Amino acid sequence: MKFSTCLILLLSTLLVGCKEKLATLIFSADGLHNSEVVSAASPYSNESKLARAFEKMGIAPGALQIERDSDDPWVMHLLARKDALDDRQKEMIKWYLKGIIEARQQPAFKMSLTTAKVDSADTLPAGDVEAALKPVIFEPYTYMEIRALLPKTYMPYLPGRPRQGLLCAVQVGLRPAWLAYTRLEPIEGVMFDNLGTPNMRGELRTTLPSAAQRKVQVPVSLNIENADLRGLLNEGKVRLHLAIRPRPLSMPKVPYGEVSAIVMLNFILGTVDAPADQSAENTLEQLKRTCTDQLRALGRPFSFKASVGLDSLVYVTFWDEE
Repeated sequence: MKFSTCLILLLSTLLVGCKEKLATLIFSADGLHNSEVVSAASPYSNESKLARAFEKMGIAPGALQIERDSDDPWVMHLLARKDALDDRQKEMIKWYLKGIIEARQQPAFKMSLTTAKVDSADTLPAGDVEAALKPVIFEPYTYMEIRALLPKTYMPYLPGRPRQGLLCAVQVGLRPAWLAYTRLEPIEGVMFDNLGTPNMRGELRTTLPSAAQRKVQVPVSLNIENADLRGLLNEGKVRLHLAIRPRPLSMPKVPYGEVSAIVMLNFILGTVDAPADQSAENTLEQLKRTCTDQLRALGRPFSFKASVGLDSLVYVTFWDEE
């Protein structure tokens, strides 16, 4: 570092010593709720959270300075007091920040359905059985919304409907995943273990020649790739509902037997009552705030998608690697 640069930094930091620029951090402002710029001094700011994380690594307070960019509040610069950090501590900082980025890049909601067998195969049309045995992979879109849903239909709440017992839910849109089942529900008490254990109950509705429509229950395995999400589901902190829609008649090219599509993943966080005596706009805004508060307590993988805390970190530049 040039002497003139050190001199400028020395004067600007009131003689506390020349500082080395370690990294520049960029955070996402695309939260589920209107992203608000929190004061750097707040214990909820990313500056404060970073400082606490570094202290847990054994880095002395004052060894690092976290500066918010003067032009962009979602950009921060990490500075180190000269000779305050050894090489091991610098590597620990890199490992921690790179770990957030790498974890963020892991698929959050990638899932697949597999059916090992259909017990009533001898009484079902071959096309229905073939469609049921076909693996189905969910391909989530990038968007995620948080809404209050009606408890029976899982449709978005609108002011004027009954206010009690609404469901706070995170909705993840899917590319339509075609399948033979018209209904899928979790089997109570069965864990999501990714070992092929049936944990869902699928319903096949089929009409045999010269027979009335029949409903057949089939055990299905839902495989969830993200370990954090499996943990939340297995601990009962989140409940999963699969939104299934019938195949539109305008789509005749869908293979025989694939009569429905999973179009949405609903992750149920808890219940909420809509506030009374408010305008429609304020009611929906308050519901979103309340449900967002429930979401913040869950952690990963929702914290990545919702841009919550340090998990909103999207990019880091380490200046000694440039």
